[in-house]
Amino acid sequence: MAIPYIPLKLILSYFIIPRHKGKIHYMEIKPGDIVRLKKKHPCGSYEWEVVRVGADIGIKCLKCRHRVLLERSVFTRRVKEFISRGQP
Repeated sequence: MAIPYIPLKLILSYFIIPRHKGKIHYMEIKPGDIVRLKKKHPCGSYEWEVVRVGADIGIKCLKCRHRVLLERSVFTRRVKEFISRGQP
């Protein structure tokens, strides 16, 4: 019994789902980064500081100091821009 030929590209497409025209985007996030999110916090601020990096991203509102823990994928979608970068 012969094993059917399956292209490697087809096999990998089941494991890696590209988001933008076939390119996979990775966002480098470090503690101390100041980011602007797409929607404002109820206190009126758009700017947050990254305080924890791991499977989840911990962020702190710069106006009211409220802390929130977001999944990395959710954080990546909500970030509009980086205001400043933290120290390496």
